[in-house]
Amino acid sequence: MNYKVIKTIAAASALLLTLGACQEKPETLPPSITADESLNITGDAGSHSLTFTIENYVQDVAAEAVSDAEWLTIDNVVQGTEASVEFTVTANDGITREANINISYGSATSVAVKVRQYPQGADMESPFLIEVGALAPYSCTITYTPINYTGNYYFLVMGAEDFERYLNNDNLEGLLAADLEWLKYQADYNGLTLEEFLPRAKQIYAVDTVGGQVTEMSYSDLEKETEYYAYCYGLSVSGEVQTDVVYKKFKTEIVETVDMSFDGEATDITRNSATITVRPSTNEHTYYWTYVSEMDMANYDLETIMNNMILNLQAIADETGTPLSQLLCKGENTASASDLWAGTEYSIVAWGMDEAGTPTTKPQVAFTFDTPSDEITDDCTFEVEFPEVKPMDILVHVTPSNPETRYYVAVIESSICTGYNDEQMAQRIINMEAERIASDFYGPDVTWENFESLYSGEQTLWAQEDLYWTFKPETLYQVYVFGVNNNGERTTAVKRLDQMTAPAEESAMTFQVDLAASSWRYATFHITPSNEDEYWLPFLISSEALEYYRNADGSLDEKTLVEYIEHYYDNSVAYYLVKGEASEYTVSWISEMNYTLLLCGWAGSNTTEFYEFEFTSPAIPFGQSTAEVSATYELFDGADLYELDPIRWEGYQEDCVMYIQFDPNEDAVHWYGGVWAPVANYADVGGVHQLLILDMIPETSFVDQETGIIRPWWDSQWSFSYVAEGADGTFGEWHYEEFSPVKGGDNISEAYDFWSNPAQNSVIMNIPKDYNEQAESRLIQQSKSMIRNDVPAVIPQNNFVENPNARTISAGISAERMVMNSVHNWKTGIEERVILDNSSSERHHTGYCVKNTNF
Repeated sequence: MNYKVIKTIAAASALLLTLGACQEKPETLPPSITADESLNITGDAGSHSLTFTIENYVQDVAAEAVSDAEWLTIDNVVQGTEASVEFTVTANDGITREANINISYGSATSVAVKVRQYPQGADMESPFLIEVGALAPYSCTITYTPINYTGNYYFLVMGAEDFERYLNNDNLEGLLAADLEWLKYQADYNGLTLEEFLPRAKQIYAVDTVGGQVTEMSYSDLEKETEYYAYCYGLSVSGEVQTDVVYKKFKTEIVETVDMSFDGEATDITRNSATITVRPSTNEHTYYWTYVSEMDMANYDLETIMNNMILNLQAIADETGTPLSQLLCKGENTASASDLWAGTEYSIVAWGMDEAGTPTTKPQVAFTFDTPSDEITDDCTFEVEFPEVKPMDILVHVTPSNPETRYYVAVIESSICTGYNDEQMAQRIINMEAERIASDFYGPDVTWENFESLYSGEQTLWAQEDLYWTFKPETLYQVYVFGVNNNGERTTAVKRLDQMTAPAEESAMTFQVDLAASSWRYATFHITPSNEDEYWLPFLISSEALEYYRNADGSLDEKTLVEYIEHYYDNSVAYYLVKGEASEYTVSWISEMNYTLLLCGWAGSNTTEFYEFEFTSPAIPFGQSTAEVSATYELFDGADLYELDPIRWEGYQEDCVMYIQFDPNEDAVHWYGGVWAPVANYADVGGVHQLLILDMIPETSFVDQETGIIRPWWDSQWSFSYVAEGADGTFGEWHYEEFSPVKGGDNISEAYDFWSNPAQNSVIMNIPKDYNEQAESRLIQQSKSMIRNDVPAVIPQNNFVENPNARTISAGISAERMVMNSVHNWKTGIEERVILDNSSSERHHTGYCVKNTNF
């Protein structure tokens, strides 16, 4: 309902009207209304006044005011050039609420003023108000509302014990320092600068675009009956603190438990499927259940299994719009599972759960059942021997009883096999190769029928040299041999033996190195070891960074250097080892820098000293070509473009839209341009060097395009750079400028139709994925290839890999034979839920953004 009061003050004089009729009527200028966009008030009941002005006011037209909320009543509208709305509000004993007062006057464009009323007792001098709602045993909703602050801010939830460690020691400065260190780590982890990372991390950082951004977050990873602090403070994208820390303590709810147990049975059991029936001890309460293989029971506790299944249910509810209550079970429940392991014991895990997704009982094993083993179609057996064992390889001799049987040989580190029996490990290995074959990993024409890794007859094979499995010295490995048919199905019993690799030995190997080719971006080395039978490791590092790993006498601190290399390669150094001569070892480097190529023998660690070979990278060949490109750009307000073409510019109303045109000359074979952070942001990775590389990425920049658009954020500093490349690989002049789009600013162009001619603007007609979307995609993926080094100027390695087919069984290789398709499968999504790296158990950031309100 609208509540409206119109107050009109009009005076007339017959004499004046008569005189006016005899005179020429003056021209009436159009009126306009000016008012503040918002008004903040306390939570107490009372009267308030909102002032506004009317330009070209005339007395015979009355201003009107309308409220859209019952708790705000319009009492009077004071007329005149300097006008006001007098209104009354009721007391607010709940959470912050908002109402709009819509002011109109004659033909003037109406104006809406947002009135925000804080709860009674709120500190109106504080920079923020924090409100906690929807408290449950494992979750809550928190609203962060700026009161006396406009700008970006950081917000988080932390366990009370951890937060009070800072608070009780009067050390909130320490909290701020720890937060900044954590944020920088997260930025590095995602391959971004802090300035690039923070605006994308919407689950912990609010970007204020209009002055007073309200953020409402849901947190679902909390512990029951536990105290926490929600806190926030103003923080710039460069990491500078802008306000005091505001915090609020709260406690999650107690779980209301119910008395319920479960039993049931499995019927229609096959090797890979079953019909499962679960019966609760009472039909009064809701519950849910899942099925768990024996290997997962060995690796996960019941709480983890239950919690991930609850997350799956919540995701299904969100994606389908189905209330969670409709997904729960009540009374006897029957469902089928068709993604089971053969020859495996399964446990049915069940628990009570209410409609809010809160467990009401502990997870329990209701019953177990076994699937039949795979049918063995071939009675072939295998004799397996290990004639020679090295620190980094095992010689495997296989003699099958049937020389026609095709078989597979796998050598896997014992720790990876925990929880799996021999048949299950064989299936896991088959799954790995099936995934590779399906994705054309070995080539588009490779099938199980012609797969070269299936052998027949007596064979003697080196596990790394011939089969490409990776090794560490003095480590236990499990060797599996089993038959496989042309459909990728196991046909024989599994033969398994265990073998420990030999300890590493010191080596006298030395190296000869020649620089075969070099450019501003890459170097190619010809490396010849003195021993063709040992593995060795190359590692390129800037000479300046290498100084971090020297002792006082100038020698290398080999222990620390080895630890760094292992960390750099994510403990997967085995993939980067080389054996024998490498005639084309190619790496990337930063232009005009001094580098050291480190070489050493390797068997789990360095088996020789680190040999050092020094090189200097060439400069970028700018200004050495007649190739040239000019570029112009215009900045538009997406809202203005939307008014011209609402269909074409849907979703751009809040954005700045940058339209770029490139004009290359006839000598330009290629040209590159991009919009990125200012060059200073990339100082640790080469500055202009890094910008040029970014400009050369077609997915995120403009490569050989005549036109393009991108959406730079408002009020942020950006760079626009571009260059042309000639036929010989040298460049013309490097062009660079910085700009900052300001909504309504002087650098914003008046909107016009620049997109209607598809022949000239094909890129515009089909908008490519812009910078914002690309960056957010990279953040979610957390691609390891984009992780920056923690030591300045150490460049990413593109090291020669001994063999691209190198094998290992990762945690991502699933146990199940078929696609997981049951709504009762607990493992779905368990590897894909993390956005921020879980580097600190103190910080809770896995909430999703429910509302981001502009005020």
